[in-house]
Amino acid sequence: MLSPIKSGLSRKLRDKNYRHRFFQIRAQDELASELRRFRKMRKLKQSALAEMCGTKQSAISRMEQSSYSQWQFDTLLKIAFALDARVRVLLEDMDEVRKTYEWREGLEQSYAINTYTTPLDVETSGLVEPMARNEVSVSEGYIQ
Repeated sequence: MLSPIKSGLSRKLRDKNYRHRFFQIRAQDELASELRRFRKMRKLKQSALAEMCGTKQSAISRMEQSSYSQWQFDTLLKIAFALDARVRVLLEDMDEVRKTYEWREGLEQSYAINTYTTPLDVETSGLVEPMARNEVSVSEGYIQ
């Protein structure tokens, strides 16, 4: 992964269209990665998971690809049920996320300039601020 300093990511995220596309791709990648991780953690082959979900192995394979974007929520819930996992949806304010990326980029620039500052120094100094979040959890068909 490129460093935010080298990629100029925080500057690019100021553009609304760019940031929405960036986070769409990131969400697809994270979802595919989590599906693959849970399947492997449960020691299941794609064909076994497919059988548990009432679908084909090729469908599971497609869903484990970060380029897959045809998600159906019901299908995701079936897979989560088969994997004994919870589906959790997280909505974040884009402006807060962008500011967090800018803050991290500024922090990386400080590390490059001040070699005496370590990540541990920053964490223990109280400089790390939590990101504002609004969470929506979906569990057994209920929104909490």
